[in-house]
Amino acid sequence: RLESTSKPVAIEAVEWAGLRCKVKVSGGAGLQVDVRTKPADAGSSVALETKTCDEQGRASVLCDDGAEGQAAMVVILGADESVLAQRHTVVGAKG
Repeated sequence: RLESTSKPVAIEAVEWAGLRCKVKVSGGAGLQVDVRTKPADAGSSVALETKTCDEQGRASVLCDDGAEGQAAMVVILGADESVLAQRHTVVGAKG
């Protein structure tokens, strides 16, 4: 029986500071974070660029100011750019 050595990936927290989305991901060290209007469509990204999670699974992504108030999904991407986890958000949401 084969056992997976990879940890499950889960988004623990999404916080906004203006247009900056701060994300905490369990099992996310080294994975990419993006903010998209359509999770599986890289072309729907509203982030200025994707960011890599640090050793603690944290990343901070800056979004386009034209996207403020839009419904979007925070997505965690694997090495092959497949979506490993996602969470609904509103760009620039307070609280």
